[in-house]
Amino acid sequence: MQSVSNKPANEQLENYIFSIEVELERLSYFEALFQAIEADQAKGGHFVKALAKIGAYLAAEFSECSQLDIEQLKSEGGL
Repeated sequence: MQSVSNKPANEQLENYIFSIEVELERLSYFEALFQAIEADQAKGGHFVKALAKIGAYLAAEFSECSQLDIEQLKSEGGL
């Protein structure tokens, strides 16, 4: 029996995997940010407010990027 390749489905799967990898990278940024906040808090918390603003900014940016990724995957998948 000959192997059947479904190139569009494979591309869609690759795009989905890439999206998850990007999300994991984004989460690592938050992990580093929260560690910085904890370290700053332990030293008196002089930068906690600024670090929190950075976190809010990143969350908004990542949310927008994720929404665009979802729309792209849906359009590629014909949804």
